[in-house]
Amino acid sequence: MLLPQVQPRYCGYVAWRALIQETGTRLYDRYAFSMPDGGSAVSYPVPGRDGKVVAGQRAINFLWYHPASESEVREMSTDDSGHCHGMAIAPPLIRKDVVSSLHREASDQLPPQHVDLLRAEAQPFFQAIYDLECEKLVFGRTVLLGDAAFVARPHVGAGVTKAALDAQCLADALRTHGDDIAAALASYERDRLTIGKRMVARARRLGAFIEFHKSPAYKKPGMMEQANELLHEHGADIRSVAEFWA
Repeated sequence: MLLPQVQPRYCGYVAWRALIQETGTRLYDRYAFSMPDGGSAVSYPVPGRDGKVVAGQRAINFLWYHPASESEVREMSTDDSGHCHGMAIAPPLIRKDVVSSLHREASDQLPPQHVDLLRAEAQPFFQAIYDLECEKLVFGRTVLLGDAAFVARPHVGAGVTKAALDAQCLADALRTHGDDIAAALASYERDRLTIGKRMVARARRLGAFIEFHKSPAYKKPGMMEQANELLHEHGADIRSVAEFWA
C-alpha cells in the first residue's frame, strides 16, 4: 500500500524443511553442513515438543536450499487435482511424486546422515525463498518494521531478532524524543534502514553461492564459489562481517 513499487524478489531456490524428533543421532549436538552441487543443506538442534531440551525429547531442524525456477516451484505447488497454489502449498497437499523425487535427489547428492533425517520426516515441506528491501520506513504516523520493512533470506537466522530490535529501537526513539514524534520516527528510520540493508546484503551474499552454482553466468565480483568459503562465512565473527560494518 505504501511502497507499491517494492515487491518481494524470488531468489531462485527453495528450502526443503523437516523437523525430526531426536532418535539418538550423533548430529543432534552439532550444526552439520553438506554442500551438494548447486545447493546447501544444514541441520541443527532445536527444542522438542513443548520446548523440551532434555536428551531423548529434543528435535533436529533440517533445511536443504535447493535451486528451482519459478515454473518449477509452481509445478511443485500443484496438487493432485491439478490446482496450482502459486508459489506455496500447504504441506499435506504436496504430491507424493514430488516428495519421491526429493528423496531420490537426496540419495544422490546428500550424505547418508542428512538423507536419514529427511526420510524420517513423513511430511517434508518447502518454502520459496524471497528477500525484500524497503527504501523508506516512515509515512507520517505509519511505520514499517519487522518483515514489513525488510525480509532477509534465512541464512542469517535473524528475522525474529531483527523484528524485536526494530520494536525496541522505535520505543527508545519515542522515549528519547518525547513529544517530538517526527524527530523520533526520523531517528528510527535512519537506524533501521541501515541495519535492514546490511542484513539483506549479508543474506544475499551467502545465498549467492547457491545462485551461482545454478547459473555460472550469474557470477559477480567477490562472489563465493567454493563450499569452504561459505562455511567460513557462516562461522565468521560478526566483527569481521563486512556487510555489517561498511
